[in-house]
Amino acid sequence: MNILFNIILIVLAVALTLYHLFQGRKVIRECRCGNKIVIGLLFFGCGLIAFLKYGDILSMITLAILAICGGLYSVIPSGFAKDGFIILGKFFPYGDCDEIKIEATAKRVEISFRYKRGVRFLFGELSERKELENLIRKVRSEGKL
Repeated sequence: MNILFNIILIVLAVALTLYHLFQGRKVIRECRCGNKIVIGLLFFGCGLIAFLKYGDILSMITLAILAICGGLYSVIPSGFAKDGFIILGKFFPYGDCDEIKIEATAKRVEISFRYKRGVRFLFGELSERKELENLIRKVRSEGKL
């Protein structure tokens, strides 16, 4: 059971990480998307639980691989792609996004959009506001939104 558990954990983590890394390569204008550290900590936590539960060499290898995958998640870019938004490697086509808003707060620029039943957010610096507004305007004028 120990070997099967660790192998499944490794395969899932590596597959998810590689998939999202390749999706993130499509970003043409990068924005922040929230706290990426939490995902890295979740990966590390899963590996730590496996290590504490079994405590063998395979569990140590699992912990190391999950820590690496968690670190890779923290560098996956999010932002605007040619045909949609990308948040942590997940692709949201422009045609499926509704209610796109861009608002400036005291600290940052927030871009929000509704995808299916949930609202997603991207964040930019205040100095980037005009550029982000122009990018959204361009996407709208091309009929993608």
